[in-house]
Amino acid sequence: MSERVYREREESAQLIWEALVATQSDGGLTRPEIMAACGLTPAQFHYGLGLVRDHFQRRYGQPLAYAPKTKRYSLPEVWEQDRTWVDFRARSLLTQTARVEKNLGAAFERFGDDVPQLRLLHRSMTRIREDVAEIAALSHANGARQS
Repeated sequence: MSERVYREREESAQLIWEALVATQSDGGLTRPEIMAACGLTPAQFHYGLGLVRDHFQRRYGQPLAYAPKTKRYSLPEVWEQDRTWVDFRARSLLTQTARVEKNLGAAFERFGDDVPQLRLLHRSMTRIREDVAEIAALSHANGARQS
């Protein structure tokens, strides 16, 4: 059994980023491959990847992509490689916002007289869902033109 090494979140993120940069032309790495290459525990991977998502993309001007079918993280070299991840996340967000919108609609029907802010919450969630639907459509349409 290997000895676990304590790492700050920033160090884990930097190790993940460097591993992805090193494999950029090879199509990236899966979670187990990143953990093995960097010597990370599952928690170190999770928190390090969060920092990569939250800060490193902007810091380095490079998007981080995830391909759901291959389960590979990569630093895409062209938009088409990133578009797959954006489409996947946009569809996921659209599903989530639609479910919250339906829940708030039902809650308004049931409790609206007692909780006046439910009408505003439901209207706000409807606007969010409409915006996410527009993002999903734009991303998908952009990719369809390039395919």
